Amino acid sequence: MFLVNTAAAGAWGCVEAVEAFESTDKEYIESRFKRFLSACEGDTNHTLFVSGENGDNRFLPVYATCEFAIGSSIPVVRFKHLTGEYPTSSSFALWLACYALKNQSLPAHFYKNEHNLKQINQVILYNQYQGRQHSFILISG
Repeated sequence: MFLVNTAAAGAWGCVEAVEAFESTDKEYIESRFKRFLSACEGDTNHTLFVSGENGDNRFLPVYATCEFAIGSSIPVVRFKHLTGEYPTSSSFALWLACYALKNQSLPAHFYKNEHNLKQINQVILYNQYQGRQHSFILISG
């Protein structure tokens, strides 16, 4: 459950930007993601990338493209190995992003790669469903 309002007091995170669209074209998805990233300001040294990668080989190329676009220095976190795939899994990912911002860390089993992130100021979330529905969300602390 989320409470969304304009009051910053006590907030775990702030949704700064949301983009959602439908496509099966990998190049189009990549260009939209790069455009979304260019609009995201902030120190990328304090950024976490939450990926909806679910292990389905049909969709791994799109996730890999987004991970490559974001850069190898940004830690990648996955969540579907714990939650599974379902139409509203982005809601769990949003909660996870806010939790990471509030606590400045996540348990090790969420991380896909090695990292030395000590401070989290923003989280970029990418999720897709059935290879057609894509969303990018920027959350700040």
